Amino acid sequence: MTSKTSRSSSGRGHVSLIRQRCGSVETLQVLPIAGAIDFQCPSVTTSMPSSTTLMAALLGRQLPQAPLTQSRCSGSSRLPVLAVSRWTDRPRRTAGVRLTPMPHSPYSVGRLEADTWDDFAELVERNNGIYGGCWCIPNHVEYQRGISDPRTLKEQLVRGGQAHATLVFDAEGKAQGWCQYGEAASLDLKHGREYRKDPPPPARWRIACIFVDKRHRGMGIARIALEGALSQIAEAGGGRVEAISETTRGREAQDRFLFSGTVELFEDLGFQRFRQVGKHAWIMCRSVRSRASQARRP
Repeated sequence: MTSKTSRSSSGRGHVSLIRQRCGSVETLQVLPIAGAIDFQCPSVTTSMPSSTTLMAALLGRQLPQAPLTQSRCSGSSRLPVLAVSRWTDRPRRTAGVRLTPMPHSPYSVGRLEADTWDDFAELVERNNGIYGGCWCIPNHVEYQRGISDPRTLKEQLVRGGQAHATLVFDAEGKAQGWCQYGEAASLDLKHGREYRKDPPPPARWRIACIFVDKRHRGMGIARIALEGALSQIAEAGGGRVEAISETTRGREAQDRFLFSGTVELFEDLGFQRFRQVGKHAWIMCRSVRSRASQARRP
């Protein structure tokens, strides 16, 4: 990441934040210099904002406004501070979308639908299309490898109400992960050939994919996404749910094998192992009570 300063015709300074990616330069924001800040570090000699300031701008952190207290650190430099409260290069697309806050968490969950398609698409694009451009589409029975365009088909299914997922949003309203689910007849599972040799009792629902932005892993988002999917399944009437996931206990698994979550995560949320279908892969099953029956329960 680099930066540059410029002077507008009005005499106000600006800082452009530049992201170097895949050989092309992308300007993220042009931000006015609102004041000055003393960076308490003797080694600061540059006239540019520090990388900490620039990263705070990129992450949408609120920075203090001028005037600021003079640093007591000898050799400190007086540098411009960016007036930044959040991303300004794109509007908050979740405005008007019903999100459910998760308890004891900065995250909220919502449904993948027409109103949140842009949030989903931005997350996929931010992660280079997901696994080479799959767009979380290969599990859909409508997908034809080598024929279907992944993005086009995914958007058609979402806007037509035929593709379902729980989206996880951060405090800034930006999607950071999802859990794909759907009726069993609409989604294929990995290890399908082995699965069909001795299938479990018929399930109404399947969970086929869990994905988290690569910069936000290890923060519990996969668990929130799965919890959200189970809640939405309960709202849709509940029933038996199945998935095929990978166990990670005792080994270090690569991310590309964990797109359907881990056995340990599913077990934490009440799933049981039915049968092993791969070296580390298991069919996982549980029943989900409908929201209506939960409400009637004494």
